[in-house]
Amino acid sequence: MDGERHLRPRDRVFLAVCVVVAAVSLSLGVYLFPKANPEASIRFDLDRKQSESVALRFLDRAGVHSADAMGEGSHDLSGWHHASRFVYDDDARVFLEREVGLEETGRLVTGPVRMWRWGHRWFRPLQKETFLVEVATTGKVARFEHEIDEDAPGAHLSRERAQAVAESLATALLGFDPARLELLDAQTQDRKARTDHVFVWKDPSIRVADGSYRYEIGIQGDRL
Repeated sequence: MDGERHLRPRDRVFLAVCVVVAAVSLSLGVYLFPKANPEASIRFDLDRKQSESVALRFLDRAGVHSADAMGEGSHDLSGWHHASRFVYDDDARVFLEREVGLEETGRLVTGPVRMWRWGHRWFRPLQKETFLVEVATTGKVARFEHEIDEDAPGAHLSRERAQAVAESLATALLGFDPARLELLDAQTQDRKARTDHVFVWKDPSIRVADGSYRYEIGIQGDRL
């Protein structure tokens, strides 16, 4: 028919080239996107609700009991308020990208560096005491804080005894072995009714420029 138009050979070649370019661009995008954006490779091994269960099990092992936990503990979280949110350390991500590049950053954040976490906090209105547990998206507990009043009573341990307690808790509860780390700092603070200690270790196997990967444990009296 006179109204029909047929592709000329060079038009077919042009279309074929466009298809090839699009396919190559798509393949490169799929391959390079995780390298250029470490967030794309986040391992979500558990969701918010599952991470809450991990946090509660951790608190139970630490002697803080939820409403359905068995046994006697120093605390019972029944009646406490609970809040959760997704947290991440963007400053650390930017530092890693600048110092070691995107590919190495991607390797670190899917391994030992727990940059993306589910944060869970238990609190009571108008009271200072709170419990905070942050669970990495891979299922490991990355952070724990028990905030109490400065005048709350507790034990008066020597630095040596407090360090032994911290090292025992690190191995049994927090999942790292201080024996393979380097102790960087130890501080002691005498409170009104207890003595607090803070110990900081660094992991010599992880070095980024002048930075290091560190573990910190605070002992309040004789408790984590």
